[in-house]
Amino acid sequence: ASMAATDIAPSRFVWAKREALNLLDTLRESDQFSVVTTAVPQVELGLTGHRKTIRQTIQELRCTDAPGQLEQAIVMARRLVGGAQNGSVLVLTDQVVPLEEDSDVSVMTCGTNSGNVAITQLQSRRNLDDRLGFQVFVELSNFSDESRQIQLEISLGGNLLDVVPVELAAEEQRRLILDYNSPEGGELIATFELKDALASDNRAVAIVTPVPPQQVVLVSPGSLFLENVLAAIPRIEVVRRDDVPPELPASTILILHRTDVSEIPQGRVMVIDPVVDSNLWKMDGVVAEPIVVKQVENSPLMTHVNLRDLTFP
Repeated sequence: ASMAATDIAPSRFVWAKREALNLLDTLRESDQFSVVTTAVPQVELGLTGHRKTIRQTIQELRCTDAPGQLEQAIVMARRLVGGAQNGSVLVLTDQVVPLEEDSDVSVMTCGTNSGNVAITQLQSRRNLDDRLGFQVFVELSNFSDESRQIQLEISLGGNLLDVVPVELAAEEQRRLILDYNSPEGGELIATFELKDALASDNRAVAIVTPVPPQQVVLVSPGSLFLENVLAAIPRIEVVRRDDVPPELPASTILILHRTDVSEIPQGRVMVIDPVVDSNLWKMDGVVAEPIVVKQVENSPLMTHVNLRDLTFP
């Protein structure tokens, strides 16, 4: 990916192709030529003396965003040369290549010490305590000797979620943890606009898993208020029944509202306004006008509710 850097105009990769074509022009008619690339080390063209095919192969090469696997590519190239008396391997790269003495490998390098800002890590995960929430981990690196300011844009499924201003000191590496809420999944893209040596690492992509709809079975004689509350909750699919189904998937929530069910089934069950005794409780009559004297302060359900000193008829 670093061969896409533009510190050598128009890019390091174009420089490498140009040098390969220059080498081709110096070969004798009897010489053979092969082309090996390093992103996923592979032979783009086997040994051949057909100049037109060689030139076309080099011209059609494209730079990728993959890391170079230079050592494996060199091994592959040396196998192609085999035991040829005048065989040699030329490496065109921006990396430092350590060579043994009397090696049949020669190296031409390019590149300058250019400033670059990069997204070096991007990950996302769903929250364990909030099924609609997710966290984004971003690592930003400033590979230059001066500070840089960027506007980091976070988008999901093509929709902009956030714009985060970040100032990076020289040679600084910054890690950010960002929290968002969305039931949707898809491509999470982190990107920023900055004219630096390498544009491809100004953008990174991760995958956010979608939240499947929560299946709810409501057994109730009917309640407009309760049904509207459930319908207002995102990613909830409610099916109302008059009786308890004989079987339910393990992930389904069963809500029993004003039912005469005395044997509460196993699983994810919520009981609202019971009317008969059950295997879990005993009805003990009606309390006239009870007053709330205490409520759980750290319950997320009660964050915006205060019932203390309230009397219920």
